[in-house]
Amino acid sequence: MKKLSSYLRKTNYKFLMYNLKETWRWFGANDPITLSDIKMTGVKGIVTALHEVPIGEIWQLHDIVSLKENIESYGLEWTVVESIPVHESIKYGGENRDKYINNYINSIENLSLAGINILCYNFMPVVDWTRTNLRYKYNDNSLALRFDIIDFLIFDVFMLKRDNSILEYSSEQLEIANERFNKMNPNDLKNLSNNILQGLPGSMVESYELDSFKEKLNLYKGKQKVDLQNNFKYFLEKIVPIAEKNKVYLALHPDDPPIDLFGIPRIVSDLNDYQKICNFYPSEYNGITLCVGSLASKECDIVDLLDKLIDKVNFVHLRNVKKDRENTFKYSFTESNHLDGDVDMNYVLSKLLYKKKSFKIPFRPDHGHLIYDDILKENINPGYSYIGRLKGLSELNGIIYSLSKKISYEKIIFEIENSKHKVIL
Repeated sequence: MKKLSSYLRKTNYKFLMYNLKETWRWFGANDPITLSDIKMTGVKGIVTALHEVPIGEIWQLHDIVSLKENIESYGLEWTVVESIPVHESIKYGGENRDKYINNYINSIENLSLAGINILCYNFMPVVDWTRTNLRYKYNDNSLALRFDIIDFLIFDVFMLKRDNSILEYSSEQLEIANERFNKMNPNDLKNLSNNILQGLPGSMVESYELDSFKEKLNLYKGKQKVDLQNNFKYFLEKIVPIAEKNKVYLALHPDDPPIDLFGIPRIVSDLNDYQKICNFYPSEYNGITLCVGSLASKECDIVDLLDKLIDKVNFVHLRNVKKDRENTFKYSFTESNHLDGDVDMNYVLSKLLYKKKSFKIPFRPDHGHLIYDDILKENINPGYSYIGRLKGLSELNGIIYSLSKKISYEKIIFEIENSKHKVIL
């Protein structure tokens, strides 16, 4: 009988190389975290965009190549574009949508020419993401992002004063919100407004722009979920053939949070939404970004979703949340540490490690708490601290390393059990 170590040497056995690629989101020249800082994390892939290009304009090839070469000068790779924003007229079906779809097509073609083939994007109306508190004190004294439905109600009903918004909340929620609102000072209200409006794509805005924000919301007045779904289908029918031709994998990000906001339907909020969208134009290039934190903010069965849509996953965001359990505060949640929330990261990663694709699936530690001296630093993009994300990356890599070894040993045992040779383990 042979020793296991001798068997492995003689068979030149290679341990399983896991099917994931570590990446890190970078916001370009204005990001206080530099490419040199990122290199020290150990990741090889960068997730970024041409943030200076106005929404709807064409990404020019020379600008893409210039940024790509800058990233590569640090020994890194531009792995994923996140994102080319979808112009609002495409979402609500404005008269200029074909112009902006053609611009989007030209941008996809230029990405392909530059050798970048994964594009994360979203179809969220008006706001890309929404949080009510950007510095919520977590139970370990770090500062987290939080969405509180009562605070959101205060903004929507008492500050924005959106027509008929009062009808979308329960009497109990309105009573609690009214009591809380009466205790808030002008600075509290300004912070709440700024926190919510930071989700506007393109640039940060101040609370005094509430009127222009309401104008954007009014573009969707009377729109039903089916209207937005039809507009998205129209968009996909135009861009997926171009993505196929240029071998660019599309990765649709879910709504964040995955609930209707400001009276506007959300159409990328759960498994049913994703399945419908994937069926709008069946193609391996019409895929999804698996953002487990966004999806878990609502009662979404991540296990079921992974079982049914694993083949469509082209990009992964790994973060965790803790949902509030009381019905009055339904849809409220706090972004937790990566391993102590409602999502079983061990299960998620085990499913992804077993999945074989034609490329390694990029993942990034999505968001991180403000920890230690990051708390005192200015201009850190909400959720995108250095130390907090580095902590999350380390924890995720620990799970990945352990799982990859476990999977490798299971494969070894299987091969041994089916071998003619007797091996001493």
